[in-house]
Amino acid sequence: MHEFNSSTLVVQRLQENGTIEEEKLGGPYMMRSVSFYVAGVLYVFSCKNFYALNLDTEGAFARQLDVPIPTSGSLQQVAFTLGGLCYLVCQCLDSTGVQPRKSEMWVFDPEREGKGWTQLGIPVPNLCCDDLGLPVIGDRAYALSKGRYVSFNKADGWRGSGGV
Repeated sequence: MHEFNSSTLVVQRLQENGTIEEEKLGGPYMMRSVSFYVAGVLYVFSCKNFYALNLDTEGAFARQLDVPIPTSGSLQQVAFTLGGLCYLVCQCLDSTGVQPRKSEMWVFDPEREGKGWTQLGIPVPNLCCDDLGLPVIGDRAYALSKGRYVSFNKADGWRGSGGV
């Protein structure tokens, strides 16, 4: 039986004494991770883990945060940061584990960290992004969906030619 080889995010910091301090984030269930950088804090989200690492504080280590998002069976995770908020789109598999079902979108507000991730009850297109972060220009994030481009902003939700 093939054992899953986890990926690990390694954060290295140069200390005042000239040494390099290294911290490894990850675990046996860490799949492709997505990261967000907001106000000096690096947020790293993966299948079973969510970390916050303050890059402005020397010697600070990552704090593990709750992961309330049901990521089991997640086929694709697409992330972007917009307006100081972290967004995650998860396209999950249906109950057979074969066909993708409707995508779900979640938002995380770093200023209200204790609230955690909140699911947005809005229509979400199936994105053709293969686990990459979305480009953000101005106040919109852009992606491809079924051969056309779509865009998202907080006020309008997802928009594209022919609807979402």
